[in-house]
Amino acid sequence: MNPMMFGVVGRVLAACLLSLVVVASRVVAADALENGLLQADFDGRGLTAIHDAAARKTVRFAQDGFAVFAGNESLESDFLTPTLEQQSPTNRVYRFESRPWMARVVYELEPCWQFVSKQVVVVNSGKKDFRVQRLELQRGRRSATLFGCKVGQLTARYR
Repeated sequence: MNPMMFGVVGRVLAACLLSLVVVASRVVAADALENGLLQADFDGRGLTAIHDAAARKTVRFAQDGFAVFAGNESLESDFLTPTLEQQSPTNRVYRFESRPWMARVVYELEPCWQFVSKQVVVVNSGKKDFRVQRLELQRGRRSATLFGCKVGQLTARYR
């Protein structure tokens, strides 16, 4: 084989591999909601970081979980494997199941919003009515201390 030909083929292969690495890194980075003001990053379990473009600050979450306690039972995200059920340019929906309970965690970032919304919707397939004794909407940990950042205003809405 001609050594010059091997050099050209080697460079083409290297360029192809580099392109694959760039595409793969974009796929990982693409799992985010962004509206020009904020960027919310996600992994397979939920929210991992919120970036504020104007303040140039980032809040990282070591974990982002929830817990619902109803009757003698609990639905705790720490012990369940989530499924990414839906994603769009403005939301991510994760499903957590532990029969008879099912929870959907909905994250939203709409245009012009300066916050990320997190909703936990709980359904029990065996009971039409049930009473929630306690809801822990943000059960996670931030991975760093915050200085000058306002995190979270809890708003509960029961139907």
